[in-house]
Amino acid sequence: MKEEEDYSLAGMVRRLEAVKGGPLKPKEHAKLVELANRLAEIDKQLADHKAEVEERERKAALEAAIERIKEKDRERKQVSPDDPDFGSENKIFTKAKADAATARLNAYFQGEKSSPDATQMNVKPRTIYRSVYDFLAKLVKMFKPPVR
Repeated sequence: MKEEEDYSLAGMVRRLEAVKGGPLKPKEHAKLVELANRLAEIDKQLADHKAEVEERERKAALEAAIERIKEKDRERKQVSPDDPDFGSENKIFTKAKADAATARLNAYFQGEKSSPDATQMNVKPRTIYRSVYDFLAKLVKMFKPPVR
């Protein structure tokens, strides 16, 4: 820090003594102490104000970002499951796979029994039966039907 920019009490005393060419009188020293205290108070107020401004700017930026996200959501095309484009962006379970699964389920429930069996899915029948049994047991516990 340059000597001219040092506004500490010691720095101001040093500069004033250099300008004056000797030690300060008690009155002059008291006046410098008062000015240094006032300067410290103003510096604190300035720092507080800067912090408040930064906080307001941060909040405004956050609110603007939230508003941009909300605007993108409003602009985004809302696709219902009945829409032909539903699931078109899905890369894991594609529309073709969904259509094939729907066709297999429809055929199965209409009596054609064209769905793959457990051996095609590499699943042991015991696993399927155990899963169904666990599911039904949970349902029974959940609804607790009265015993007659």
